[in-house]
Amino acid sequence: MATSVAVAGSQEANQFAVIDFTSATSPVSVLVTPPFSGGCVVDCYGSLACAGNLLGGEIAVYDISNPASPSLQGSISSNIAGIGAISFDGSRVLAGEMSGQRLLLVDFLPNFFLVITLSYPWLDCKCSLVYVKF
Repeated sequence: MATSVAVAGSQEANQFAVIDFTSATSPVSVLVTPPFSGGCVVDCYGSLACAGNLLGGEIAVYDISNPASPSLQGSISSNIAGIGAISFDGSRVLAGEMSGQRLLLVDFLPNFFLVITLSYPWLDCKCSLVYVKF
């Protein structure tokens, strides 16, 4: 039987839930506390999940292949002022600044992180949705 897993975050809490829907009639959730203190914006791709800090520029990546025991794979700090939206595709994460003009593209390659920050003057708003597809 295949595992069906989702993640859910909250702007009000510094935890996010990993929810295992393998048994649709009785899903199981586990709370995860990332290495930052702000609310969480989250996304997942395959067996990986990412959490962005609503109050800062931190992003954490977790292995959720065992949904009962998510494991931190790494994290990175950036200079953006809060992550309002996040999207995960393959090894790349795109994060939109909560109140600002920047997008952050992070490539989680084996053993290191490559960070590219893009500034867009027309993006002077609260970013609530970003999407990355490679």
